[in-house]
Amino acid sequence: MSVRKENEFMSKYPLISAVITTRNRVELLKKAIIGVKSQTYGNIECIVVDDASTDGTCSYCKTLSDIIYIRIGPGESRGGNYARNIGVKEAKGDFIAFCDDDDIWLPQKIELQYNIISRNLDIGLIYCGRKNICIVGKDKYMIDILPDKRNKGDISRKIMYAIPCLTSTIMVRSFVLKDVGLFDENMGFWQEYELLIRIAQKTKFDFVDQCLVYYLCDENSKTRLTNKYYEWLSTVRYVYVKHKELYERMSLFEKIMYKFMVVSERKNRSKRAGVEGLKYKRIISCYYLSFVIVFPFLFFRKIQKYYV
Repeated sequence: MSVRKENEFMSKYPLISAVITTRNRVELLKKAIIGVKSQTYGNIECIVVDDASTDGTCSYCKTLSDIIYIRIGPGESRGGNYARNIGVKEAKGDFIAFCDDDDIWLPQKIELQYNIISRNLDIGLIYCGRKNICIVGKDKYMIDILPDKRNKGDISRKIMYAIPCLTSTIMVRSFVLKDVGLFDENMGFWQEYELLIRIAQKTKFDFVDQCLVYYLCDENSKTRLTNKYYEWLSTVRYVYVKHKELYERMSLFEKIMYKFMVVSERKNRSKRAGVEGLKYKRIISCYYLSFVIVFPFLFFRKIQKYYV
């Protein structure tokens, strides 16, 4: 793109801020930055927030003149959500999109998201599908995860039991993000889920029905997964307490769906981490059984109300 055409594009289309957070993964970070720089949408500022890296990330980022580099010192480090919030506060764009250092945006991600969200002022957040790159042992394979077509519009209650997207697939209007209070810095895990709950109370969601992000899922480290599993258990409780008022407004069916989601997620995480075993299988069976029994009852009760 020529300088003249680039200036015309930037005057016509709003600035979008891409926030990348990183810590000691400089080789992965290089790919994430290339993904942002390769976007077909031409008016993007790239903000890299370095959370006290010691692996050469600082030296590499200082060679790049076309990014905004923010370094958090070792004594200031407070976790990933603190780093993301630092990036948001630095952002000058009308929209903000996030990219973790181990994820890569496909070239049309921002353009396709902007084309949809710019036509509808009621939409405050847009997301997309992702390509999961799964590494298990020596095996490596890819799975396409497309958006669920039901997770759009007003999902202010459904958001409690249907997590529509991950951090790197999101683009959100800046004023919406700042209005809800940014990422919760008390959380070390599942941060996008809790943030999405708050955003869904303020605005509607939409999506691009394409996989536009490469998302790395490395399941080789048992120690890391076990630590994350127990941290996740604490996070589930934290989110429930924080949003208990919303939970209590949910219907019986919605509460069952919420518990079903948590139990299913717990089953998957415990299996990957290699914890809980047989005892947990019994808990899973009980929840599945209660779902099978209660769901038909609720369905027929709704039908009865409709025809009576």
